[in-house]
Amino acid sequence: MEAGQDRSAGPVEQPVVLPEGSWWDWDVFSWRPGELRLAAGYDLSYHHGLELVFADPLYVRCPAGFQDPVFRAPAPEERRLVERQCGEPPGVLVAFEADGGGAEPVSGLIAAGSLEVRVGLVLRYGRGAEPDGRPPGQKSDGRRPGQQPDGRPPGSCHTDPAGHSRGQESGGRTAPPPG
Repeated sequence: MEAGQDRSAGPVEQPVVLPEGSWWDWDVFSWRPGELRLAAGYDLSYHHGLELVFADPLYVRCPAGFQDPVFRAPAPEERRLVERQCGEPPGVLVAFEADGGGAEPVSGLIAAGSLEVRVGLVLRYGRGAEPDGRPPGQKSDGRRPGQQPDGRPPGSCHTDPAGHSRGQESGGRTAPPPG
């Protein structure tokens, strides 16, 4: 299936054909009722550039994250398994082998009503976050605005190794503020 195509009439018998690009790293980007999105890129930390969007997923056997998939035509026993589980032939049936991080490759099998291949940059950090993924307002050293260098919140009391707070007199009373 080529980029930008939507395939919903009749089962797809051919493997997915990906557009030119560096699609080594893959993950399940979102899975909500009625839609499964697989995302791919060369580094999924901040963005991805390819999505396989499965509408109306019926059967999914897929690792959450994987690398370097090889898409292939589904084997006859895979087709029979899906038809037995779903009660009818799916609109699309996608099969692949990939590196799932273990000693052996993992097999993926996804049956759905249709498949769309989308190409385009998708940023992976949420709205309001800094471009490097930090929460809004957080400094690059990990502190929030006004936070003390040792991580204490603004206005908090510093305690020395003996357990005494600055500004504290003996007997636990607090000294009046200077000035």
